[in-house]
Amino acid sequence: MIIPNMFKKKNNTKRDTNKNEKLNSFGEPLNHLIDGELPWGWISANKEFIDKTQSEYKYFLNEWNDSINKSPKNKYSALKSLLSYINDIQTRCNSLGECFAYWCNNCLLTDTLTAKLESTYNDLSENLLELQKEYEKKQHLLQNLEENLYVFINSNNGILQKDIYSHFGPEIKNNIADILYQWEKEKKINRIKSGNTYIITVNNY
Repeated sequence: MIIPNMFKKKNNTKRDTNKNEKLNSFGEPLNHLIDGELPWGWISANKEFIDKTQSEYKYFLNEWNDSINKSPKNKYSALKSLLSYINDIQTRCNSLGECFAYWCNNCLLTDTLTAKLESTYNDLSENLLELQKEYEKKQHLLQNLEENLYVFINSNNGILQKDIYSHFGPEIKNNIADILYQWEKEKKINRIKSGNTYIITVNNY
């Protein structure tokens, strides 16, 4: 019976690793920072990993950006996934060595963006129920808004624009302003400047 020499195998493996260590054209190792920077050639040597990671990060970042105008629940879910990915990729890069960690924290991610995302996530977490309730209220107010707005103005011809805001509520003030601006361009209504607001009249043809 032959017993394998495990110690000899380990020593050979170590020597092979040192012998096969990747170097750039200047003879510098590609797994250590040079004067606090990535060694020349590190990016091209790790292109496959970089491209894959950037693609993954872009996916989660786009999901977050696409959720901005959606409900707080949607935003919370998208942001939670993005931050989870950021944490995972930081952990993975740290485990791969100082060059990967440097690239992750200085090239892929930025401290400013990560801090902003974490702050937004904390705000959403603390106020999610209230924010979701406000969002649902606004969505309800937006249902049939144009029809309701036109009927209201027609019944109160000559009303001030600020009083229209007061009637429908501050949640949809910007939506009403956009509709009135568009209606004025279409000559559906007239807006006459009056102090810091407008007098709104309907054009009846």
